[in-house]
Amino acid sequence: MMPLNKGCFRCQDGYHKSVDGRTCTQCDISCKTCLDKNTCLTCNDTYYMIPDSTYQLCKPFNESIGCLNITQTGCIKCQEGMYLENYECQTCPIECTSCTSQNSCQSCQNEYVLKEQKCIHYKEIEYCLK
Repeated sequence: MMPLNKGCFRCQDGYHKSVDGRTCTQCDISCKTCLDKNTCLTCNDTYYMIPDSTYQLCKPFNESIGCLNITQTGCIKCQEGMYLENYECQTCPIECTSCTSQNSCQSCQNEYVLKEQKCIHYKEIEYCLK
């Protein structure tokens, strides 16, 4: 408490100061510490926050799809057929078996040929039979 019982000086983890500063209010369950009910500063152990995201609450680890290695700052390694973008896994185009972005394939599915980082069906290549 602050001198003269004017309010709370500092709230424990999982709580933030109320607007009037007199009490502590519980944070969202995903937050270890928070600025207010909808803005986490740090995440609880099984949650992660995407750096520089407009989404201000933490996300549960089990909501990260295709991630092979996750930390409290998000995914750092995706499974094959996915690529990392803003600490979350995104699906490669269907014709790619691996990629570094939506527009940059590294290897292709059967019957596709890698040309300028795109997977093109072999029938689209002039004179190609197989």
